[in-house]
Amino acid sequence: MYRSALNARASTAAAIFGSAAVLLLAAAPTAAGSSGFLCVPVPVEGEAAPWIRDYQRSEGATAASVTIDVLVIYSTSAKATVGRTGNYFKRACGSEAAAHLCGFRTTLAHASEMYRDSGTGITFRFAGAAAMPANLEDLSRRVDSADDSDSAVRGAGGALLEAIRYDEWVDRTRRDRGADLVVAWTSGGTRPYYGTALQPRSWATLSREGGFSVVAFSHLDHAWVLAHEMGHNLGLGHHDEADPYRPHAKGYIGQHFYGDGSYDYIATIMAFFPRDLWTASRQRVNVLSRNGTYRRSIDVFRVGDEQARNADVAVATAPEIAAYGQEQDQPPPDDPSPDPADHSRTRAHFLGGRFWAEVDLPEQGWRQARVVDANLPGDQSAVFYFFDPANAEMLVKVLDGCAVNGHHWVFVASATDQGFRLLVSDSRSGEHRYYWHDAGSLASAIGDVQAFPCR
Repeated sequence: MYRSALNARASTAAAIFGSAAVLLLAAAPTAAGSSGFLCVPVPVEGEAAPWIRDYQRSEGATAASVTIDVLVIYSTSAKATVGRTGNYFKRACGSEAAAHLCGFRTTLAHASEMYRDSGTGITFRFAGAAAMPANLEDLSRRVDSADDSDSAVRGAGGALLEAIRYDEWVDRTRRDRGADLVVAWTSGGTRPYYGTALQPRSWATLSREGGFSVVAFSHLDHAWVLAHEMGHNLGLGHHDEADPYRPHAKGYIGQHFYGDGSYDYIATIMAFFPRDLWTASRQRVNVLSRNGTYRRSIDVFRVGDEQARNADVAVATAPEIAAYGQEQDQPPPDDPSPDPADHSRTRAHFLGGRFWAEVDLPEQGWRQARVVDANLPGDQSAVFYFFDPANAEMLVKVLDGCAVNGHHWVFVASATDQGFRLLVSDSRSGEHRYYWHDAGSLASAIGDVQAFPCR
Protein backbone atom coordinates (compact mmCIF):
# COMPACT_ATOMS: atom_id res chain seq x y z
CA MET A 1 0.00 0.00 0.00
CA TYR A 2 1.43 3.38 -0.98
CA ARG A 3 1.19 5.54 2.13
CA SER A 4 1.79 9.00 0.73
CA ALA A 5 -2.00 9.31 0.54
CA LEU A 6 -1.98 10.18 4.23
CA ASN A 7 -5.32 11.90 4.35
CA ALA A 8 -7.06 8.87 2.86
CA ARG A 9 -5.53 6.60 5.49
CA ALA A 10 -6.35 9.03 8.29
CA SER A 11 -9.98 9.26 7.19
CA THR A 12 -10.39 5.50 7.47
CA ALA A 13 -8.47 5.16 10.74
CA ALA A 14 -11.60 5.34 12.86
CA ALA A 15 -12.97 2.24 11.14
CA ILE A 16 -9.64 0.45 11.51
CA PHE A 17 -9.36 1.24 15.20
CA GLY A 18 -13.02 0.40 15.74
CA SER A 19 -12.34 -3.19 14.76
CA ALA A 20 -9.32 -3.55 17.04
CA ALA A 21 -9.55 -5.27 20.39
CA VAL A 22 -9.27 -2.10 22.45
CA LEU A 23 -10.45 -1.07 25.89
CA LEU A 24 -12.36 2.12 26.66
CA LEU A 25 -12.49 3.37 30.23
CA ALA A 26 -13.36 6.82 31.53
CA ALA A 27 -13.11 8.32 34.99
CA ALA A 28 -15.94 10.02 36.84
CA PRO A 29 -17.72 12.91 35.14
CA THR A 30 -16.42 16.32 36.14
CA ALA A 31 -18.55 19.02 37.69
CA ALA A 32 -19.01 20.56 34.27
CA GLY A 33 -20.48 17.30 33.00
CA SER A 34 -17.64 16.32 30.67
CA SER A 35 -15.99 12.93 30.84
CA GLY A 36 -12.72 12.44 32.63
CA PHE A 37 -9.77 10.39 31.41
CA LEU A 38 -10.25 8.26 28.32
CA CYS A 39 -7.50 5.87 27.25
CA VAL A 40 -7.42 3.76 24.09
CA PRO A 41 -4.56 1.24 23.93
CA VAL A 42 -4.23 -0.09 20.38
CA PRO A 43 -2.63 -3.56 20.12
CA VAL A 44 0.23 -3.98 17.66
CA GLU A 45 0.15 -7.69 16.93
CA GLY A 46 3.17 -9.93 16.90
CA GLU A 47 4.29 -13.46 17.67
CA ALA A 48 3.60 -14.38 21.28
CA ALA A 49 6.19 -17.06 21.94
CA PRO A 50 9.40 -14.96 21.84
CA TRP A 51 7.84 -12.36 24.14
CA ILE A 52 6.83 -14.93 26.76
CA ARG A 53 10.14 -16.79 26.55
CA ASP A 54 12.29 -13.68 26.88
CA TYR A 55 10.05 -12.16 29.53
CA GLN A 56 10.16 -15.28 31.70
CA ARG A 57 13.92 -15.39 31.31
CA SER A 58 14.16 -11.85 32.71
CA GLU A 59 11.60 -12.28 35.53
CA GLY A 60 13.06 -11.29 38.84
CA ALA A 61 16.03 -9.55 37.21
CA THR A 62 17.47 -6.59 39.06
CA ALA A 63 16.38 -3.30 37.53
CA ALA A 64 19.22 -1.62 35.69
CA SER A 65 19.50 2.06 34.85
CA VAL A 66 17.85 2.57 31.44
CA THR A 67 17.33 5.89 29.64
CA ILE A 68 14.55 6.17 27.06
CA ASP A 69 14.70 9.24 24.79
CA VAL A 70 11.34 10.85 24.02
CA LEU A 71 10.61 13.19 21.12
CA VAL A 72 7.63 15.52 21.58
CA ILE A 73 5.76 16.76 18.54
CA TYR A 74 3.25 19.39 19.50
CA SER A 75 0.28 21.23 18.05
CA THR A 76 -0.35 24.97 18.18
CA SER A 77 -3.03 24.35 20.79
CA ALA A 78 -0.64 22.33 22.97
CA LYS A 79 1.89 25.18 22.92
CA ALA A 80 -0.82 27.59 24.01
CA THR A 81 -1.96 25.21 26.77
CA VAL A 82 1.06 26.05 28.92
CA GLY A 83 -0.30 29.56 29.35
CA ARG A 84 -3.54 28.17 30.79
CA THR A 85 -1.97 26.07 33.53
CA GLY A 86 -1.78 28.87 36.10
CA ASN A 87 1.31 29.47 38.17
CA TYR A 88 2.56 25.88 37.99
CA PHE A 89 4.74 26.29 34.90
CA LYS A 90 5.38 29.98 35.46
CA ARG A 91 7.15 29.07 38.69
CA ALA A 92 8.97 26.12 37.12
CA CYS A 93 9.83 27.63 33.75
CA GLY A 94 10.07 31.39 34.02
CA SER A 95 10.45 32.63 30.43
CA GLU A 96 7.12 32.77 28.61
CA ALA A 97 8.85 32.50 25.22
CA ALA A 98 10.10 28.97 25.89
CA ALA A 99 7.48 27.96 28.45
CA HIS A 100 6.07 25.17 26.29
CA LEU A 101 9.49 23.49 25.95
CA CYS A 102 10.08 23.77 29.67
CA GLY A 103 6.57 22.44 30.27
CA PHE A 104 7.22 19.36 28.17
CA ARG A 105 10.54 18.72 29.94
CA THR A 106 9.00 19.24 33.38
CA THR A 107 6.07 16.89 32.75
CA LEU A 108 8.40 14.25 31.35
CA ALA A 109 10.64 14.59 34.40
CA HIS A 110 7.64 14.01 36.68
CA ALA A 111 6.72 10.88 34.70
CA SER A 112 10.30 9.66 35.17
CA GLU A 113 9.97 10.12 38.94
CA MET A 114 6.96 7.81 38.92
CA TYR A 115 8.91 5.08 37.14
CA ARG A 116 11.89 5.48 39.45
CA ASP A 117 9.57 5.32 42.47
CA SER A 118 8.30 2.05 40.98
CA GLY A 119 11.81 0.56 41.22
CA THR A 120 12.25 0.13 37.46
CA GLY A 121 15.45 2.14 36.96
CA ILE A 122 13.81 3.80 33.92
CA THR A 123 14.42 7.46 33.10
CA PHE A 124 12.55 9.25 30.32
CA ARG A 125 14.83 11.86 28.77
CA PHE A 126 13.63 14.80 26.69
CA ALA A 127 15.07 14.37 23.17
CA GLY A 128 13.62 17.64 21.88
CA ALA A 129 10.36 19.05 20.59
CA ALA A 130 9.14 20.00 17.14
CA ALA A 131 5.99 21.71 15.88
CA MET A 132 3.67 19.45 13.89
CA PRO A 133 3.58 19.92 10.12
CA ALA A 134 0.32 21.04 8.53
CA ASN A 135 -1.13 17.57 7.90
CA LEU A 136 -0.73 16.51 11.54
CA GLU A 137 -1.83 19.90 12.84
CA ASP A 138 -5.09 19.43 10.96
CA LEU A 139 -5.68 16.03 12.58
CA SER A 140 -4.79 17.52 15.97
CA ARG A 141 -7.50 20.14 15.55
CA ARG A 142 -9.99 17.33 14.99
CA VAL A 143 -9.05 15.93 18.41
CA ASP A 144 -9.53 19.36 19.99
CA SER A 145 -12.88 19.99 18.30
CA ALA A 146 -14.38 16.50 18.73
CA ASP A 147 -17.57 16.43 20.75
CA ASP A 148 -17.37 14.93 24.20
CA SER A 149 -18.58 11.46 23.23
CA ASP A 150 -16.08 8.64 23.58
CA SER A 151 -16.60 7.54 19.99
CA ALA A 152 -15.84 10.99 18.56
CA VAL A 153 -12.68 11.47 20.59
CA ARG A 154 -11.60 7.91 19.98
CA GLY A 155 -11.98 8.35 16.21
CA ALA A 156 -10.10 11.64 16.08
CA GLY A 157 -7.31 10.41 18.37
CA GLY A 158 -7.02 7.16 16.46
CA ALA A 159 -6.65 9.03 13.18
CA LEU A 160 -3.82 11.16 14.59
CA LEU A 161 -2.09 8.11 16.08
CA GLU A 162 -2.29 6.22 12.78
CA ALA A 163 -0.94 9.25 10.92
CA ILE A 164 2.14 9.82 13.10
CA ARG A 165 2.91 6.10 12.99
CA TYR A 166 3.56 6.24 9.23
CA ASP A 167 4.42 9.90 8.63
CA GLU A 168 7.73 10.47 6.82
CA TRP A 169 8.44 13.73 8.66
CA VAL A 170 7.92 12.02 12.03
CA ASP A 171 10.20 9.14 11.06
CA ARG A 172 12.92 11.49 9.81
CA THR A 173 12.71 13.75 12.89
CA ARG A 174 12.75 10.74 15.18
CA ARG A 175 15.90 9.44 13.51
CA ASP A 176 17.58 12.85 13.56
CA ARG A 177 16.96 13.22 17.32
CA GLY A 178 17.85 9.60 18.12
CA ALA A 179 14.49 9.22 19.87
CA ASP A 180 13.13 5.91 21.15
CA LEU A 181 9.51 7.03 21.63
CA VAL A 182 7.38 9.77 20.03
CA VAL A 183 4.65 11.60 21.93
CA ALA A 184 2.18 13.74 19.99
CA TRP A 185 0.82 16.48 22.24
CA THR A 186 -2.39 18.42 21.69
CA SER A 187 -4.67 20.33 24.04
CA GLY A 188 -7.69 18.05 23.84
CA GLY A 189 -10.16 20.91 23.59
CA THR A 190 -12.83 20.78 26.30
CA ARG A 191 -11.98 17.25 27.47
CA PRO A 192 -9.81 17.36 30.62
CA TYR A 193 -7.45 14.67 29.34
CA TYR A 194 -7.32 11.91 26.79
CA GLY A 195 -4.73 9.40 25.64
CA THR A 196 -4.22 6.71 23.07
CA ALA A 197 -1.12 4.66 22.49
CA LEU A 198 0.18 1.70 20.54
CA GLN A 199 0.59 -1.34 22.75
CA PRO A 200 3.19 -3.75 21.27
CA ARG A 201 2.72 -7.50 21.57
CA SER A 202 6.10 -8.73 20.40
CA TRP A 203 9.73 -7.70 20.83
CA ALA A 204 9.86 -6.74 17.15
CA THR A 205 7.17 -4.06 17.53
CA LEU A 206 8.37 -2.60 20.83
CA SER A 207 9.78 0.66 19.51
CA ARG A 208 9.91 0.53 15.72
CA GLU A 209 6.16 0.09 15.35
CA GLY A 210 4.89 0.47 18.90
CA GLY A 211 6.71 3.58 20.11
CA PHE A 212 3.98 6.17 19.52
CA SER A 213 1.48 7.89 21.80
CA VAL A 214 -1.03 10.71 21.60
CA VAL A 215 -1.80 12.67 24.76
CA ALA A 216 -4.34 15.44 24.81
CA PHE A 217 -5.36 17.35 27.90
CA SER A 218 -6.14 20.90 28.90
CA HIS A 219 -3.71 20.90 31.82
CA LEU A 220 -0.17 19.93 30.87
CA ASP A 221 0.86 19.14 34.44
CA HIS A 222 -1.07 15.84 34.58
CA ALA A 223 2.15 13.86 34.31
CA TRP A 224 0.48 10.56 35.20
CA VAL A 225 -1.41 10.66 31.88
CA LEU A 226 1.91 10.76 30.04
CA ALA A 227 3.35 8.05 32.31
CA HIS A 228 0.30 5.89 31.58
CA GLU A 229 0.44 6.22 27.78
CA MET A 230 4.19 5.58 27.60
CA GLY A 231 3.50 2.54 29.78
CA HIS A 232 1.42 1.14 26.92
CA ASN A 233 4.42 1.68 24.61
CA LEU A 234 6.40 -0.50 27.03
CA GLY A 235 3.77 -3.24 26.68
CA LEU A 236 1.88 -2.54 29.93
CA GLY A 237 -1.86 -3.05 30.21
CA HIS A 238 -4.86 -1.87 32.20
CA HIS A 239 -5.95 -3.52 35.43
CA ASP A 240 -8.52 -5.85 33.86
CA GLU A 241 -6.51 -7.13 30.89
CA ALA A 242 -5.67 -10.82 30.71
CA ASP A 243 -2.94 -10.90 28.08
CA PRO A 244 -0.98 -14.07 27.22
CA TYR A 245 1.55 -11.95 25.34
CA ARG A 246 2.68 -10.18 28.51
CA PRO A 247 2.31 -12.24 31.68
CA HIS A 248 1.64 -10.13 34.78
CA ALA A 249 1.42 -6.90 32.74
CA LYS A 250 -1.74 -5.66 34.49
CA GLY A 251 -2.23 -2.55 36.55
CA TYR A 252 -3.79 -2.90 40.00
CA ILE A 253 -6.87 -1.69 41.89
CA GLY A 254 -7.13 -2.52 45.58
CA GLN A 255 -8.56 -1.35 48.90
CA HIS A 256 -6.64 0.58 51.52
CA PHE A 257 -8.13 0.33 55.01
CA TYR A 258 -7.72 2.87 57.81
CA GLY A 259 -7.79 2.37 61.56
CA ASP A 260 -11.41 3.49 61.88
CA GLY A 261 -12.59 0.82 59.45
CA SER A 262 -13.01 3.20 56.51
CA TYR A 263 -11.19 2.58 53.27
CA ASP A 264 -10.20 4.02 49.90
CA TYR A 265 -9.94 2.26 46.57
CA ILE A 266 -6.44 2.87 45.19
CA ALA A 267 -5.25 2.49 41.60
CA THR A 268 -1.74 2.31 40.16
CA ILE A 269 -0.55 4.19 37.06
CA MET A 270 -1.87 1.71 34.48
CA ALA A 271 -5.23 1.05 36.19
CA PHE A 272 -8.61 2.81 35.93
CA PHE A 273 -11.55 2.93 38.27
CA PRO A 274 -14.53 0.94 36.92
CA ARG A 275 -17.88 2.67 36.72
CA ASP A 276 -19.20 0.98 39.87
CA LEU A 277 -16.47 2.68 41.91
CA TRP A 278 -17.06 6.17 40.52
CA THR A 279 -19.02 7.24 43.62
CA ALA A 280 -16.70 5.48 46.09
CA SER A 281 -13.73 7.01 47.86
CA ARG A 282 -10.69 6.50 45.64
CA GLN A 283 -7.21 7.79 44.95
CA ARG A 284 -4.37 7.21 42.53
CA VAL A 285 -0.97 5.94 43.63
CA ASN A 286 1.59 7.08 41.08
CA VAL A 287 3.64 3.89 40.83
CA LEU A 288 3.46 0.85 38.57
CA SER A 289 1.89 -2.27 40.03
CA ARG A 290 4.27 -4.71 41.71
CA ASN A 291 3.92 -7.63 44.08
CA GLY A 292 4.49 -5.61 47.22
CA THR A 293 3.76 -2.31 48.95
CA TYR A 294 4.45 1.38 48.46
CA ARG A 295 4.92 3.91 51.28
CA ARG A 296 3.66 7.46 50.95
CA SER A 297 4.17 9.58 54.05
CA ILE A 298 2.78 7.47 56.91
CA ASP A 299 0.53 5.37 54.66
CA VAL A 300 1.55 2.00 53.22
CA PHE A 301 -0.38 0.82 50.17
CA ARG A 302 -0.47 -2.60 48.59
CA VAL A 303 0.13 -1.96 44.88
CA GLY A 304 -0.06 -5.37 43.22
CA ASP A 305 0.03 -9.15 43.45
CA GLU A 306 1.29 -12.15 41.48
CA GLN A 307 -0.88 -11.25 38.48
CA ALA A 308 -0.44 -7.47 38.58
CA ARG A 309 3.23 -6.61 38.22
CA ASN A 310 3.63 -3.88 35.62
CA ALA A 311 7.04 -2.93 37.00
CA ASP A 312 8.55 -6.36 36.20
CA VAL A 313 7.39 -6.15 32.58
CA ALA A 314 8.77 -2.61 32.23
CA VAL A 315 12.17 -3.79 33.47
CA ALA A 316 12.14 -6.50 30.78
CA THR A 317 11.05 -4.33 27.86
CA ALA A 318 12.78 -0.98 28.54
CA PRO A 319 16.27 -2.02 27.29
CA GLU A 320 14.81 -3.06 23.93
CA ILE A 321 13.08 0.29 23.58
CA ALA A 322 16.11 2.29 24.70
CA ALA A 323 18.24 0.60 22.02
CA TYR A 324 16.15 1.94 19.14
CA GLY A 325 17.47 5.51 19.16
CA GLN A 326 21.03 4.22 19.41
CA GLU A 327 20.49 2.19 16.24
CA GLN A 328 19.44 5.34 14.41
CA ASP A 329 22.68 7.07 15.39
CA GLN A 330 24.66 4.61 13.27
CA PRO A 331 22.96 4.13 9.87
CA PRO A 332 24.38 1.47 7.58
CA PRO A 333 27.25 2.78 5.43
CA ASP A 334 26.40 3.80 1.90
CA ASP A 335 28.66 1.89 -0.51
CA PRO A 336 28.41 3.44 -3.98
CA SER A 337 30.23 0.50 -5.60
CA PRO A 338 28.79 -2.73 -4.15
CA ASP A 339 29.68 -6.15 -5.48
CA PRO A 340 26.72 -7.11 -7.73
CA ALA A 341 27.31 -10.83 -7.07
CA ASP A 342 26.97 -10.47 -3.29
CA HIS A 343 23.64 -12.02 -2.23
CA SER A 344 24.13 -10.67 1.31
CA ARG A 345 23.58 -7.05 0.30
CA THR A 346 20.54 -5.36 1.84
CA ARG A 347 20.85 -2.06 -0.05
CA ALA A 348 20.33 -1.55 -3.77
CA HIS A 349 21.69 1.51 -5.63
CA PHE A 350 20.24 3.37 -8.60
CA LEU A 351 21.21 6.07 -11.10
CA GLY A 352 24.91 6.29 -10.39
CA GLY A 353 24.51 5.69 -6.66
CA ARG A 354 22.40 8.80 -6.02
CA PHE A 355 19.37 6.75 -4.93
CA TRP A 356 19.26 3.66 -2.76
CA ALA A 357 16.55 1.32 -1.46
CA GLU A 358 16.10 -1.07 1.46
CA VAL A 359 13.21 -3.37 2.37
CA ASP A 360 12.24 -4.09 6.00
CA LEU A 361 10.11 -7.12 6.92
CA PRO A 362 7.93 -6.37 10.00
CA GLU A 363 6.59 -9.90 10.40
CA GLN A 364 10.13 -11.32 10.26
CA GLY A 365 11.43 -9.43 13.28
CA TRP A 366 12.22 -6.38 11.14
CA ARG A 367 15.11 -8.11 9.42
CA GLN A 368 15.92 -6.76 5.96
CA ALA A 369 15.35 -8.30 2.56
CA ARG A 370 18.42 -8.93 0.40
CA VAL A 371 19.34 -8.06 -3.16
CA VAL A 372 19.32 -10.78 -5.82
CA ASP A 373 22.22 -11.00 -8.25
CA ALA A 374 19.98 -10.84 -11.32
CA ASN A 375 22.62 -9.49 -13.74
CA LEU A 376 20.28 -6.68 -14.74
CA PRO A 377 21.81 -4.21 -17.23
CA GLY A 378 22.17 -0.59 -16.15
CA ASP A 379 21.44 0.88 -12.72
CA GLN A 380 17.72 1.55 -12.83
CA SER A 381 16.39 -1.74 -11.42
CA ALA A 382 16.99 -4.15 -8.56
CA VAL A 383 15.37 -7.38 -7.37
CA PHE A 384 14.92 -8.33 -3.69
CA TYR A 385 14.34 -11.70 -2.04
CA PHE A 386 12.90 -12.30 1.45
CA PHE A 387 13.85 -15.91 2.17
CA ASP A 388 15.78 -17.59 -0.68
CA PRO A 389 17.84 -16.01 -3.52
CA ALA A 390 16.12 -18.41 -5.92
CA ASN A 391 12.72 -17.00 -4.93
CA ALA A 392 12.60 -13.32 -5.96
CA GLU A 393 9.83 -11.31 -4.29
CA MET A 394 10.10 -7.71 -5.48
CA LEU A 395 11.32 -5.62 -8.41
CA VAL A 396 12.16 -1.98 -7.65
CA LYS A 397 12.90 0.63 -10.31
CA VAL A 398 14.07 4.24 -9.94
CA LEU A 399 13.87 6.20 -13.21
CA ASP A 400 14.92 9.66 -14.32
CA GLY A 401 11.72 11.39 -15.40
CA CYS A 402 13.12 14.91 -15.14
CA ALA A 403 12.57 15.69 -18.82
CA VAL A 404 8.92 14.61 -18.55
CA ASN A 405 7.58 16.07 -15.30
CA GLY A 406 10.61 17.28 -13.31
CA HIS A 407 10.72 14.27 -10.98
CA HIS A 408 12.47 10.96 -10.45
CA TRP A 409 10.03 8.04 -10.48
CA VAL A 410 9.72 4.93 -8.30
CA PHE A 411 8.01 1.77 -9.56
CA VAL A 412 7.53 -1.44 -7.59
CA ALA A 413 6.22 -4.82 -8.74
CA SER A 414 5.78 -7.45 -6.02
CA ALA A 415 4.95 -11.15 -6.13
CA THR A 416 4.26 -11.68 -2.45
CA ASP A 417 1.64 -11.56 0.29
CA GLN A 418 4.29 -10.83 2.94
CA GLY A 419 4.29 -7.51 4.75
CA PHE A 420 7.09 -5.08 3.93
CA ARG A 421 8.26 -1.50 4.24
CA LEU A 422 10.24 -0.19 1.27
CA LEU A 423 12.48 2.81 1.92
CA VAL A 424 13.84 4.72 -1.09
CA SER A 425 16.27 7.56 -0.36
CA ASP A 426 17.89 10.38 -2.31
CA SER A 427 21.44 10.59 -0.96
CA ARG A 428 21.88 14.04 -2.50
CA SER A 429 18.90 15.76 -0.84
CA GLY A 430 18.48 13.43 2.14
CA GLU A 431 14.79 12.93 1.33
CA HIS A 432 13.10 9.58 1.97
CA ARG A 433 9.98 7.89 0.61
CA TYR A 434 8.24 4.96 2.30
CA TYR A 435 5.97 2.39 0.67
CA TRP A 436 4.12 -0.15 2.79
CA HIS A 437 2.24 -3.38 2.32
CA ASP A 438 0.43 -5.15 5.15
CA ALA A 439 0.73 -8.93 5.33
CA GLY A 440 -2.18 -11.17 4.36
CA SER A 441 -3.03 -9.99 0.84
CA LEU A 442 -1.22 -9.82 -2.47
CA ALA A 443 0.84 -6.66 -2.82
CA SER A 444 -0.32 -4.19 -5.45
CA ALA A 445 1.95 -2.52 -7.97
CA ILE A 446 3.26 0.94 -7.05
CA GLY A 447 3.86 3.77 -9.47
CA ASP A 448 5.01 7.04 -7.91
CA VAL A 449 5.91 9.50 -10.67
CA GLN A 450 6.46 12.37 -8.24
CA ALA A 451 8.71 10.58 -5.77
CA PHE A 452 11.69 12.96 -5.82
CA PRO A 453 11.87 16.42 -7.43
CA CYS A 454 14.77 16.94 -9.81
CA ARG A 455 17.37 19.35 -8.49
